[in-house]
Amino acid sequence: QAAAEAALRGPQQCVAEMAKAYARRRDLALAVVAKHGLYEYSPQGAFYLLVPVPGGDADAFAHRLLEEEGVAVAPGSSFGGASSAHVRISLASSEAALAEGLGALCAMATRDRGSVVQQ
Repeated sequence: QAAAEAALRGPQQCVAEMAKAYARRRDLALAVVAKHGLYEYSPQGAFYLLVPVPGGDADAFAHRLLEEEGVAVAPGSSFGGASSAHVRISLASSEAALAEGLGALCAMATRDRGSVVQQ
């Protein structure tokens, strides 16, 4: 309990800096997904983003993204039925890693969207 009190009463500059870092990463992620037509909402306090996947099978999409591109995301179905057609992106990575991973995700989604439309 003493450690928790010290963390809450101690210097808070690091908290403000981390909040700004997460806001930058969120804004970067939103710009990338919006550019590819995958924008749905802006998280206000979370350090993750749910992104829709073409065809709605987030489990299969997440597995393929890992196998084909080496990018790990969590299928939205792990977080309840309402997000089952989404993958969850963590904003805890560096900006460079986030941009690279989102680039691969968006490229795969764009390819999949084309195949879903053609069927």
